[in-house]
Amino acid sequence: MDGITCGALATELNATLDNATVERIVMPDRNTVILQLYVPGEGKTNLHLSANPSYPYFQLHTTLPTPLLNPPPSFAMLLRKHLRRSRLHEVSAPPGERMLSFRFHSLNEMGDFYDVTLHFECMPRTANLVLVNHEDVILDAIRHIDHSVNRERETLPAHPYIRPPSQQRLLAEERLHMPENTLLSDLKPGLSVSRAAMQAVAGFSPILGTEAAFRAFLDPDRPISSLNALEKLNLEESIRTLCRLVISGDVTPRVYHMEKKSQGDDAPVAAHVLPLTHLHHYTSYKTIAEAVTAFNRRKLRDDCFKRKRTSLASRLRDEIRHARKKQLLHEEDAEKGAKADDQQLMGELILANIYQIPKGVDSVTLDNYHEDPPEKIVVKLNPQYTPADNAQAYFHQARRGRRKKEAAAKLLKDDERTLSWLTSLQDAIYWAENDEDLEAIASEYRTRKEPQDRQEKPRSPSHSSDTLPGQPGRRSKRREKAYANRRQSQGSKSQRSGGPAPIPPRSFTSSDGFTILVGRNPLQNDSLLRKARKDDVWMHIKNGAGSHVIVSSEGHAIPERTLNEAAGIAAWYSSANRAGGAKTDIDVCLVRDVKKPPRSAPGYVIYKNQKTILIEPLNPATLSTSVQT
Repeated sequence: MDGITCGALATELNATLDNATVERIVMPDRNTVILQLYVPGEGKTNLHLSANPSYPYFQLHTTLPTPLLNPPPSFAMLLRKHLRRSRLHEVSAPPGERMLSFRFHSLNEMGDFYDVTLHFECMPRTANLVLVNHEDVILDAIRHIDHSVNRERETLPAHPYIRPPSQQRLLAEERLHMPENTLLSDLKPGLSVSRAAMQAVAGFSPILGTEAAFRAFLDPDRPISSLNALEKLNLEESIRTLCRLVISGDVTPRVYHMEKKSQGDDAPVAAHVLPLTHLHHYTSYKTIAEAVTAFNRRKLRDDCFKRKRTSLASRLRDEIRHARKKQLLHEEDAEKGAKADDQQLMGELILANIYQIPKGVDSVTLDNYHEDPPEKIVVKLNPQYTPADNAQAYFHQARRGRRKKEAAAKLLKDDERTLSWLTSLQDAIYWAENDEDLEAIASEYRTRKEPQDRQEKPRSPSHSSDTLPGQPGRRSKRREKAYANRRQSQGSKSQRSGGPAPIPPRSFTSSDGFTILVGRNPLQNDSLLRKARKDDVWMHIKNGAGSHVIVSSEGHAIPERTLNEAAGIAAWYSSANRAGGAKTDIDVCLVRDVKKPPRSAPGYVIYKNQKTILIEPLNPATLSTSVQT
């Protein structure tokens, strides 16, 4: 939200929230304040003001988030003291600045009226909410700024309030009154076209600078010093046109998108009150508050989703790294175990030539009678041992090596299954589209990881004074432990039965009315296969990672169009879409031809009698009758 949008929003709020009463004040987090307002003739609405340094935002809608901070912070208690039951008298904004000031008419304990103002400074990194009295003395702020952070502008209680420094730019009215060919004369020549247009007028943002360059048919990144006289004149005229739109007060609240991918699947770029002609895809709103709220809600949702996905992907990367380290250790054990036959041979050769080996030597050359003709082998010995003891040492090493080899072979199979499962989860993260997809992946990770953690967790020694190490516990102690384990097992079962319902698979409806089911994670892929009918159609990307797709036939023949749509969806939720969205091969067969091998990793299947469809990824939201659950 730039200075132009902020000024227009203040004008709109000053009219729509006039004489609104503050009924409730809450804080969902340490940076956000929500004022529940009652607007005469309109009803209740919630004013969200967030001073998050990374992304400050404004929202105005009817819902309250949960949970709320309890007990409320001291800033919320101070706001309740001064603003509860007060009336909103005026909403203003300094020209061209990203700041909103809410002036309230309140009543103190003595029955006297007084004015307080809540300043919302919505600039990133320095965002703040400051409550001041009628003399512009700070009562409190959501973020305290002392001299160690900013010596020129301290924001502390009982200090005078100093407004944020201005941008030192001319306003739109001042730029319009400048003579022709002088509008850009006071700017630095090394700036780009979009940067120069942005710095020409107070309140202009980078997106308005790009808009001015687009209206002048210029490259936004081109240096302004390279423009000829006609190009500079065109740029000045485009800036003057934008200034006239600002002064006129005519607003077109819109949320702009970079490109139209599908219905509701395009990320927003900006919310603005001026028409941005270089962005062709937008959604119009009746009011500026609705447009800004819709933009911020989508932006916050996308940012939260990205943080969750990054966190889960980081955990899986760490697990995969740990699993690969274990695999390397087990491979080393297998290599050591492979030397067991050689050690067994050394021991046998020593015993066969025991009377010919002198004592106290560190090596001896013996004939390998297993080869024809016999070969000479150098056998290392421990000079402190007798030949018989050296042979027994070799036999002991051979037995240990065989056991290590057998154990390593089993562990390597477990490592392979674990790595395959973790890799499938990692792939599923990339085509996750919403929080439900991530929760399904995280739920599977927790479900399979917790039993492993319980098995690998070492037993802690008992600290009981009457049970010594190495002695059997008393019968009463064993009965108490068994009873506690039984109660814990019953409690875990009750928690599982009373927990949240499992997240269903993705469900879409084809253009012909057939249901298309898509798994969100490997375990759900297996569940889809178990519940599907034998005559349903199963799809999966060929030689790649992706979700399993089931087309429910319900005993009817599936049209070619539905098969192509389902194949496109299978390509959409696969590694091929992540690689660039080119055409990919999708294997198609009946569910009766798909088998899951015993003890295989989740999502792993074998199939036969398949046919392959070469198709481009299809976004399921583009289906004419798309219904996703």
